[in-house]
Amino acid sequence: MGPQDVCVAAGISLELSPLVQTPGNPVAREKMYEKMRKAGVAVITVDEMLASQAKGIPVLDVRPKNEYEKGHIPDSVNIPLYDLITGWQPYKIARRGGHLIFGSIDGTEFQEDFLDECVKQLDREMGVTVVCNMGATLEEDATTFSGRATRSLMAAHELVCQDFKNVSILQKGVYDYITPERELSK
Repeated sequence: MGPQDVCVAAGISLELSPLVQTPGNPVAREKMYEKMRKAGVAVITVDEMLASQAKGIPVLDVRPKNEYEKGHIPDSVNIPLYDLITGWQPYKIARRGGHLIFGSIDGTEFQEDFLDECVKQLDREMGVTVVCNMGATLEEDATTFSGRATRSLMAAHELVCQDFKNVSILQKGVYDYITPERELSK
């Protein structure tokens, strides 16, 4: 799927952001962060997420289904931003090889129905907390790549581009939820 492709959901034309297709581009990333800061996207702690979840704000887990099924925050909704590469077309085999070169056994690709599913399952006005494995930061002075190009950041950006309100991101990722008192659901 190229950046100009359009998804249609509920009779609304949803154009995918080119930035989600180019997360490795530093200029694209900075524009993405700037847009999210202007939209008021908050990076929140587990305690803040639990408080908002208790008020009815959904938790959107954007990890691939196989990761979600291994363990997820209770009552979270799974709409993968990326999922495992399927099919054996030559370009998909090449993409898997590219992922292997960079140390990833399970290559992933953008889920074309991500925005459609978000519109169907979430209320744009209610708010949403987005989670993935790594968490995120929007700090301009972040010195590491970690937290600066994650699935939760890219998904939050896509939601902001589709006029979702009160979008937040779990700071340290889904595994920060785990304590002796709290476990992930399966």
